[in-house]
Amino acid sequence: MIQKDFIVVGGGIAGLTAALSLAHSGKEVLLLEKNKSCGGLMTTFEKNGFRFEAGARALVNAGLVKPLIKEFDLDVEMLPNPITLGIEDRLLRIEGEQSLTQYAELLKDLYPESKLEVDRIIQSIHDVIEDMKVLYGVNNPLFSKQKNILSRVPSMISWMLKLIKTLYRIQKMNTPFEEHHQHV
Repeated sequence: MIQKDFIVVGGGIAGLTAALSLAHSGKEVLLLEKNKSCGGLMTTFEKNGFRFEAGARALVNAGLVKPLIKEFDLDVEMLPNPITLGIEDRLLRIEGEQSLTQYAELLKDLYPESKLEVDRIIQSIHDVIEDMKVLYGVNNPLFSKQKNILSRVPSMISWMLKLIKTLYRIQKMNTPFEEHHQHV
């Protein structure tokens, strides 16, 4: 029987961070993951011959990756990775969340008969972005290094209410979040 100091269940970004933190402090850690690879929402999947990066940009843009690299003294170079989206003969440079409006306008211009469907897609993308902000955003008080927990109580209560609402919304999707994310 293998003896470990800690067992971490789930190899998503939180589980990987916990396992790395524990191992970094000299603990013996066993990481268990249900899927064939780790990463959770920070993963790559294929659909209809296309490869998609799920979630990584949201975490990078939320400012979580750079502090983790610094905290664990990882030798990882962060390079800018601009995104350009090509649809038919048009290109759209993605500059963050504000590009959703331009994306919607482009789709409606190319497919005027599908304006309602475009609105539904854009709303789904917006909803996922808002959920990711709550789950992984830098405003999450659990990521705070502040020692005095009492001073964090008001922000924790506010964040917990947002978290409950977000988890309720995710649960209503009727599919695991990863699968819903792939269908959007």
